[in-house]
Amino acid sequence: MGGFDPPLGICYNRSPNVNPRASGRPVINPQEVRSSNSKSVQSDNTDNIIPTLPQKGSGLSGWKQALLWEARLVLALSTPGLLVALHVPARLYQALVALFTLQFGDVVTLSTPFDFLHSPFPVFPLVTLAFWLQGAMLLLWLKPLPETEGSSFSADSTTSKGNYRDRIEIAAAIGVLLLTLALGWWERSAQLLPDASGRLPASNYDEMVYYSGAALLAQGHVPYRDFFLAHPPGAELLYALLLKLGGAANGFNSFLLARWGVIALGLLTALGAFWAAGRMWRSESKSFAIWPGVAAALLYAADGLTSSVATLETPANVFAILALGCYFEADHSKNKRSGLFLWPLCGALVAFSILCKLPGVALLFALGVYIIYRKQWRPLFLVALGFIAAVIVVMGPVVLLAKPGEVLRQMVFFQALRPQEVEAGLDQIGRIADYPGSVLIVFLAACTLTALAVNLIRGRVARTARWLIPVLWSFPMMALLILNKSFHPWYYVQWALPLALLGAGLASGYIWRIRWSETSDKNITPNFFAANSIRFLRYGLLVVAFLGLLPLLLTQTKFTAEPKIDRVYYPAGNYLKTQSGQSAQAVLVFDPGYSFMAGLKPARLPFDNKFLVDSAGYMVYLNLDIDRRGLLDLVGAVLNDRRERGQVDTIFKQERAQALVVEGVTQAGWTALDGKLALPQLTPRSVEFIQTPATQSQAIDYVTLYRLRQWDSRHPWLFNNGLWLTPFGLSTSQNGRANADTVAPGEVLGLKAKEAGQRTLDVRFTWRVKRTPAQTTKVFVHVLDATGKTVAQRDILPLDGKADTRNWKPGDAFEDVHSLPLPANLPPGRYTVEAGLYDAVSGERFTADGKGSLVIGYLDITA
Repeated sequence: MGGFDPPLGICYNRSPNVNPRASGRPVINPQEVRSSNSKSVQSDNTDNIIPTLPQKGSGLSGWKQALLWEARLVLALSTPGLLVALHVPARLYQALVALFTLQFGDVVTLSTPFDFLHSPFPVFPLVTLAFWLQGAMLLLWLKPLPETEGSSFSADSTTSKGNYRDRIEIAAAIGVLLLTLALGWWERSAQLLPDASGRLPASNYDEMVYYSGAALLAQGHVPYRDFFLAHPPGAELLYALLLKLGGAANGFNSFLLARWGVIALGLLTALGAFWAAGRMWRSESKSFAIWPGVAAALLYAADGLTSSVATLETPANVFAILALGCYFEADHSKNKRSGLFLWPLCGALVAFSILCKLPGVALLFALGVYIIYRKQWRPLFLVALGFIAAVIVVMGPVVLLAKPGEVLRQMVFFQALRPQEVEAGLDQIGRIADYPGSVLIVFLAACTLTALAVNLIRGRVARTARWLIPVLWSFPMMALLILNKSFHPWYYVQWALPLALLGAGLASGYIWRIRWSETSDKNITPNFFAANSIRFLRYGLLVVAFLGLLPLLLTQTKFTAEPKIDRVYYPAGNYLKTQSGQSAQAVLVFDPGYSFMAGLKPARLPFDNKFLVDSAGYMVYLNLDIDRRGLLDLVGAVLNDRRERGQVDTIFKQERAQALVVEGVTQAGWTALDGKLALPQLTPRSVEFIQTPATQSQAIDYVTLYRLRQWDSRHPWLFNNGLWLTPFGLSTSQNGRANADTVAPGEVLGLKAKEAGQRTLDVRFTWRVKRTPAQTTKVFVHVLDATGKTVAQRDILPLDGKADTRNWKPGDAFEDVHSLPLPANLPPGRYTVEAGLYDAVSGERFTADGKGSLVIGYLDITA
């Protein structure tokens, strides 16, 4: 599989009687050397092709020679650019200072003379990598070595002494690999599992969103239809299966089970990196490169951010590395039948990676480009077949249950249209290179790219060049991190995997020991200066990498050994679980960690019956109108490069989402308002809406938990003019302070007669438009005594008299507060508060369920 056209100037002896591995030296056929310009013969079995070297003077045509020098120049210039973009000079300086002073604390915080060296503009790293790839692939096309990834075309040792040394090497590698997995376990358990004193390492919002979604999925609820999901469903399906098999649906035990799953997936990825890197960096003389495999496992296992909470990225990486391992295994195998299984499996695993998180497309891009570069048309077909089959199997049922439009809107258009969440103009790659948890892997990957550039310029890299895959993989990952307008540190984790595979190359003889084959022909022997200059560069890079290894590894382990401790999720969840008892009441939360840890479901939103799980994503989704715009309109919005993508806070605070999410109060027994997510997402008016039905509160650090009053009338009422009206009950305000008096269950507000005149009665509603009313609508609030006489009233257009309902569009939603001053000296007794709608012109009342007015609550006036 994967035959290729031998390049001009490299000749082959196809004699089946000559075994290069037995002789240790290439066979040179003089007749073929003299006729090197003759047409080369293709072969699908490259092991029977024995490379010879070109005579001096045989070379490329004029235009190809110009391209060759252009590619060398591009590679020579772009490599230093990448080193600067990845902050390698500063990192090396910091490592040297740490080594000489033996101070291995916060190495990355040390100031250096190279701090001024950084990317001149945000996309500089992406541009330099693009030029580097262009130069590398052009050089591989123009001047490749044979398709044998040989270190020196040397033979395998068949002596008993050689076998003994191989066994020692394998035993040592297994020992180091086990230590690597132990280090990975230690880092992950320190960041994800409770410590000896029972303290829980901190979680993040994304983790709780996806654990909550997985719990709902395990209980039979469908993503996209029953709750908002901003990503493909692969990770949710994986965690849901884990929770289902573990016998847990939610609660603290489910949380620990899910984190154990993250740890297991992370260690499995490290093993996969060992497998893939071992095949990728193998030499011609051996089928597996043990030490690069161990190095890749170590780099991934020890990376500080891959060992922390990366809920979607970790399963995406598992499938990605297994897919790559399958590709290399099939490419290595001499058995064609194994390819019939491994190629489709590779494609299916790539699909699973993408269906965990869309940036998995980066691996699809890398494999696709590389397979086409190798002209492996049959494998390309089989990989594509496996990919398509896996997508159909996973996405087919979800699309049918949730409807294609919903899936597209949430999974694709939301990601394309979401606003930026970070400050514009930041060099994201520089930020990643400076993370304490990722400094080592970025540093070593940069060293590998430099070593590869040296070999490429000298024309000493085999055409197969499997290392192209992680480099190509890195390109779209860098583009995503730089160009996407939403960024968080754990997004980097998917880039860490190709970086680990690249960094592992420093342990490979493929980079350090490549040399021309032994020959007596002086015409093809490199001159002394050229040979020694390359040797100097190679070993200089090796020393640089070695100097940075220990300080940067210690920096990473120190970073992971000091995790932040959870302050609210477990105690708040435990309190909710204790207070709720067996009632299993839903909780309106803007961070689902509280309901998940309590073992309770998040509240449903009554207008579409969706659980409010990802409030941050869903509120943006609603306020951008993605749910109610046509697909063609959404495509146009994506293509409009002048659309506004910033100002997240402004989008959160728009009326529609504020009104719709607070309706969850009507379906909940509890609500949790925290200072990190809820309060920044909500307007002060929305906070008052949510606090209106509260009967008690409990503060736990930065979160306040409220128990909510239950009231039969607190549900949406559909009036016959096409408007939904949801009452939130009664409250009072005094001197601008909302909720001045407590309200008893049943919406009974108790006041003394002398206090009534000092209060304003507030009645809160949310409006929702099912269809645009044909008439201008007014709303009335009346206070009636026991005889039905109106003692106070207010009749006004919605939104404080400013809204003409004829201009409202279907799907619009608004919050509205009607404030009614109470008369002084009301006689003691019970008063009924009613509200309703009527035609502003004719005065005719609109009805809901046949009623012309709704009872909102009662006033109890005492002497």
